[in-house]
Amino acid sequence: ATLYEILGEDKSEVHCHWSEDGERVVFLDSDAFARDVCPRYFRHSKWTSFSRMLNMYEFRKISTSPRNARSTRHEFAHEFFTRDRKDLLNRVQRKRRASPRVEDSPDSDVGQPAP
Repeated sequence: ATLYEILGEDKSEVHCHWSEDGERVVFLDSDAFARDVCPRYFRHSKWTSFSRMLNMYEFRKISTSPRNARSTRHEFAHEFFTRDRKDLLNRVQRKRRASPRVEDSPDSDVGQPAP
């Protein structure tokens, strides 16, 4: 819900806004966003930490520039994070950790000497 609140602020102060169709979040300058906005809402001021958090909540990055281009403009989308649909925010949830692999299970005999 924090990102939704940030998007409700004045665009010039938060360096991000909704896409025209309201389906994506556009970060105009990721470096400025990290420097100016992140410390007000999070315990860091790094774009990489913020983008990792978006990934943890299953936002997907939308490619808007050539693959190798160094750009500070980024777009992210999530099927349940859209403008004017605050009722869907509860469906934006953190990824669940994958269940332990069979090899890691205490009952597994993988890696044990053969009888």
